[in-house]
Amino acid sequence: GIPIARPLWWIAPEDKIAQFIDCEFFLGNSLLVAPVLYANSKYRDIYLPEGSWWRDLLRGELYKGGQWLRRYKVELYEIATFKRDVVPRP
Repeated sequence: GIPIARPLWWIAPEDKIAQFIDCEFFLGNSLLVAPVLYANSKYRDIYLPEGSWWRDLLRGELYKGGQWLRRYKVELYEIATFKRDVVPRP
């Protein structure tokens, strides 16, 4: 069977950066999870795979894939979660 928790490269096999990300994962095909990994952390870097738009479920922001969110503010008790979204219309 197919695992419910999947590495980034499973969903984005053509994305060369996603091949090396091991601190984020997908739940199913559309939820990207980037947990805080270190105690007392207030920020973390998050990579959003290319080929999709991503809705930040903590803040509601929409981001284009294929980019890093550097120093994304997230507390230890929060879970940074992004949902694959549709392309915004102009």
